[in-house]
Amino acid sequence: MLKIKNRLLKILVVSFLISLIFTLIDMLLHYSISYLNIIQYTYPQSLLNIINNDLFWYSLFKFLTTFSMIFITLLFIKRINFVKLIIPLLITIVFLQIRYLYYSNYTIYWHILNSTLHLIILMLIAYIILKIFYKQR
Repeated sequence: MLKIKNRLLKILVVSFLISLIFTLIDMLLHYSISYLNIIQYTYPQSLLNIINNDLFWYSLFKFLTTFSMIFITLLFIKRINFVKLIIPLLITIVFLQIRYLYYSNYTIYWHILNSTLHLIILMLIAYIILKIFYKQR
């Protein structure tokens, strides 16, 4: 029982760290690179009364999506390593991009650049965090 709790806690921490670092770096890039600024993001209108900032909602929903996808994936992987996480990370990137393609009016170049940055950043962070938490024997 303790082993299951420890595994679950480790998966929770790893998922949280990967998602948080990914979201913070991505948020910084979207804020600092004018071409990548989030000028349009669709979210429930009821949230406008709380915070009226597209970048905030973009980042929050990105964090929640990334966290849930990684957490669920890691739950089903018996021996966790980076190679087993590559496909779920790619699926996460695709899910993120589908929403932007469907709900936004950005250029194709913006989507290509954004997807590429997401892929590089998420893969690099996941690799580093997994190396730290799951040392391979």
